[in-house]
Amino acid sequence: MSDTASTRDLAPIDPERVRTPLRVFRVLAIVVAIGLLLVVVEVIMHYGYHNESLYWWLPVHGYLYIAYCVATFWLGTRMKWGLGRMAIIMLAGWVPFLSFYAEYRTTQLVRAEFGGHLPTDRVAYDDAPGQEIADRDVTGQGAPAEHDVADHDGADVQDSPAVGLDKN
Repeated sequence: MSDTASTRDLAPIDPERVRTPLRVFRVLAIVVAIGLLLVVVEVIMHYGYHNESLYWWLPVHGYLYIAYCVATFWLGTRMKWGLGRMAIIMLAGWVPFLSFYAEYRTTQLVRAEFGGHLPTDRVAYDDAPGQEIADRDVTGQGAPAEHDVADHDGADVQDSPAVGLDKN
């Protein structure tokens, strides 16, 4: 194995590079899972009742499944997963209801990688340089938690004197 490949594998995963692929994956996983249930309904209607009213959905679901596979590969490469894991996640899109579980488990795997938070959560990551703390809070309110607030020197705001406040 070359030094470049081993260094790349040991480098920490940047949450900013995972945020968009994870969102795309989650949306497509749910859409494909619901679409697969529609395929099941179409098959029942076609073979049970000779009704072709949902036949148009089959090619649409096929294109959505291809997009789901691309999103899985995109997320997997950003998370540095092996092809086996990515293939298992992709194959889950073939089994009704398993797609929902695969989306859930994949999200949990990503959450575990980032210490219990998703990259889509607005959390302060130590290895996300240059990002303002207000942009990284968990609450989504734009206000950082009190213990995370630091001024430009790096000193805690609580340790600095309050400006403009009377102590009467």
